[in-house]
Amino acid sequence: MPILTLVLVALSLWTLSGFVGQVLTSAQTERNQAELRAQNNQIATENAQLATQVAESESPAYAERILREQRGYAREGDTVILPSFPEATPAPAQPTGQPAPTAVPAPNWKRWLQALFPPTRDT
Repeated sequence: MPILTLVLVALSLWTLSGFVGQVLTSAQTERNQAELRAQNNQIATENAQLATQVAESESPAYAERILREQRGYAREGDTVILPSFPEATPAPAQPTGQPAPTAVPAPNWKRWLQALFPPTRDT
């Protein structure tokens, strides 16, 4: 009789563990389902906004606005005003007789010598 009781207890524990596993899996599935529904709603909202933008961009009024703003087109009958900028006259260049003499740089070995061993000041 005690063996039968042990077998029944073991069988009921095994069944209980399977049931708990199913409950946990079901809860996780419901959480995933809620997350996916939220994502779906967000994507549907974004899709509606994009559809509105597409409809607006395909309208003739949008094309006319872009042509006027970005391309500078004018409608027939519009008065176009073009700004005129005064041309700046360059100042006459000062004539130079001879180019200014440029200083000859010190040889490379002297510059290295001064960089590695700077001259000391005796005061």
